[in-house]
Amino acid sequence: GIARSLPLSSGIGGASTTVVDAEMGALYRRAAAATLDYLALEDASAKAVERVLEHLDNNSGLYIAYLARMLGSREQWLAITGAGIQNMSDGDKARQTLEANIADVVERHLAQVEGMLPAVARTKLLPLLQSAARNLIDDDKPEHWLACFADTDGLPSADAGDRLLWHALANLMLTQKGGWRKQVTKNDGFPPGDNTPKETLFSIVDILRDIPGFRIALDRCRLLPDPKYEEGQWQVLLALFELLPLAVAELRRLFGENGITDHNEVALSAGRALGSSDAPGDMALMLDHQITHLLIDEMQDTSIAQYELLGRLTAEWSPDDGRTIFCVGDPMQSIYRFRDAEVGEFLLAKERGIGAIPIPLEPLTLRRNFRSGENLVHWFNTVFTNVFPVRDDVAAGAISYAESVPIEEKAGAGKHEVHPLFDTDADGEAAYTLGVIEQCLQENDNEDVAVLVRSRTQLTLLLPRLRQAGIQYQAVEIERLTDLPEIIDLIALTRALCHEGDRLAWLSLIRGPAAGLCWRDIHALVGNDTRCTVLELCGDVRRLENMSADGRSRLSALLDILRPFLVTDPVRTLRETVDLAWHAIGGPALLQDVEQLANVQRFLDTIDQIDVAGTLPDVRELESRLDDERVSSTVDSQCRLQIMTMHKSKGLEFDHVVLPALGRSTRGNNKEVLSWLNLPDRAGRNEMIVSPVGPRAALENDPLHRYIDETEKDKNRLEQDRLLYVACT
Repeated sequence: GIARSLPLSSGIGGASTTVVDAEMGALYRRAAAATLDYLALEDASAKAVERVLEHLDNNSGLYIAYLARMLGSREQWLAITGAGIQNMSDGDKARQTLEANIADVVERHLAQVEGMLPAVARTKLLPLLQSAARNLIDDDKPEHWLACFADTDGLPSADAGDRLLWHALANLMLTQKGGWRKQVTKNDGFPPGDNTPKETLFSIVDILRDIPGFRIALDRCRLLPDPKYEEGQWQVLLALFELLPLAVAELRRLFGENGITDHNEVALSAGRALGSSDAPGDMALMLDHQITHLLIDEMQDTSIAQYELLGRLTAEWSPDDGRTIFCVGDPMQSIYRFRDAEVGEFLLAKERGIGAIPIPLEPLTLRRNFRSGENLVHWFNTVFTNVFPVRDDVAAGAISYAESVPIEEKAGAGKHEVHPLFDTDADGEAAYTLGVIEQCLQENDNEDVAVLVRSRTQLTLLLPRLRQAGIQYQAVEIERLTDLPEIIDLIALTRALCHEGDRLAWLSLIRGPAAGLCWRDIHALVGNDTRCTVLELCGDVRRLENMSADGRSRLSALLDILRPFLVTDPVRTLRETVDLAWHAIGGPALLQDVEQLANVQRFLDTIDQIDVAGTLPDVRELESRLDDERVSSTVDSQCRLQIMTMHKSKGLEFDHVVLPALGRSTRGNNKEVLSWLNLPDRAGRNEMIVSPVGPRAALENDPLHRYIDETEKDKNRLEQDRLLYVACT
């Protein structure tokens, strides 16, 4: 509403349609590819494109893929790049700011470790380190990492310059894998003979072992990056600061040409319409008079950009002016980091308020659990007290567990069962899960059962078993359209009709139910020929003679049907061509129910949206759109079994919950051409550290990128713990 009220100042223009990200993939790729045109110019933009291409080993496909993915998350990084850095003075200023952010992050971590180090360990540790350092130098090992303590007169401080001293201390105390050291040798500065230094060292280790979180914090010291960019790394980053805004400009041009926009652009446009906290726009001033009360639900999953929007909406508020803000949320249920949700901001809002509001929000903690039985509530309290971190941490996104209490009506109710399957493969696990589901349904008449998983891929073996067992289930946006057999056949048909040289599509078509050729006949037809198209080989008499009579007959019948559709018809759309061809080869006869027919119609609707002159300009766009199309099975009202992801189950309630595949991992995140990390601190600042990423090992393995990557992994692990809590409760 804000963006559309001021279409010019917000930048949203005359966009009439807001489309979802699944439909934006092709447009993102077109915008990314359009930036390659800047190579023809002789200015800074051409040099930026050239520098990034060189960084990606001149792989234009990788270049387009990286930039397209970045455009899908531009609301997260656009503030970093601004409008591009036009001259070196701006570049120097940006470099100083970003390097200062890195130094601040390093010092905050070192201050945390220093604060956790007890006084008794401090007293014993310094002479021990100095003695070991002198022993190493005397043993002609001045390059050893511990030798740096020979010239120190105190333990390392929280200054970023002492980063390597902490690194050396971590190497002494911890193994390479991060566990506590159990032995040291003369190679570590502890020669044989006098065991007193070793005994002192391990007495210190015993003290530190009992400090919660110290081992992990000390181990992380070895990952802390140098707060200085290498020159080559900075030049790539500088080029990206120039290039990424160009890609955004190309995307907005395409938005204008097509009269569409996406949700990210709406959010960015609303921010522009409101102005800044220091210089609010007309819309912000108007809303300031209209809005007296704000209610924000699901506050724990609010993104950084949304917090900024709230800050602008409340910029002119003052204490005791009668206006109120009310936020509802549970930080233990924050599970949307992939949408840029930052749970650390929730903690800051609780302590400091939101935006320009100078007074903290009054926290009201609700502890009564109305959903789960008493036994389950006590089990949650026991388990998740150990699973969750000991204390809240704003920068790390760590949320400690807050115990709940059961209500009187559910006294004595609720039970849990854990089924460890340590030596079972995925297929055996699916078979075992089927048994658990069958037992649960049989023993609990008229009660519903939910199967919750982290990823849809963890259901590929379970769903066929449920169908074979005749168990009806409702799958909520679980199966992809491209996983369904009727759609697989239609994709092969569509690609074959659009491109006679699409070898895989034609082979799939003649192998599929349309012709049903056996592998022997397919081999006789195609053999080892990789130069001719499948259609050309179908006209080779010698190859046809090597096929069976049945195979020749089937192939001939299919080609006779398809030939009229291989000729471009200037009047017919691609949807009409595929629909007619599918009917001609008997596609409807293969369908088993109305649901499959509905899936076919969804497929035809999809190709109708991307049809250009009766064909597909980009097969990848079709596959991308179909991959994001999820299918929810339709069942009758008597169905008691529901299957969905843990994210989809948030806020719902079931009589019985089954959580299979808890020991299996999901695929990792895609690499981006730019990696960044938001680290809010207790003072309310939101510092960002940035690193370029690419396929070249020299840059992928640099300390700054490794630190960002490992910190992201830590935040994701913490979110996995919260996701398990959501599923269990």
